[in-house]
Amino acid sequence: MKARWPRNDKLKTVKPLMLLGAILTAIGIVALAFQSGLHYKSRERFPPNSSTQVTTHEEKVISISPVIGVAALAGGVAVMILAAKR
Repeated sequence: MKARWPRNDKLKTVKPLMLLGAILTAIGIVALAFQSGLHYKSRERFPPNSSTQVTTHEEKVISISPVIGVAALAGGVAVMILAAKR
């Protein structure tokens, strides 16, 4: 005998467009929060197969344009509004 889960007709599922809008909105907020860019350090050793090695540390930046953040935020809000009307 298989176990059956009770069906709840009042349970609503998330609309795919609403989920897409929420994801775009979150990406836009994160992009606007990190306008100065994401900083990280890399370490390289020269030459790789030698008894004496020189290690260099370099700070690198991944910059995110504010235009991308605003576009993702506006697009996410627009998609959520369209999904709510359907």
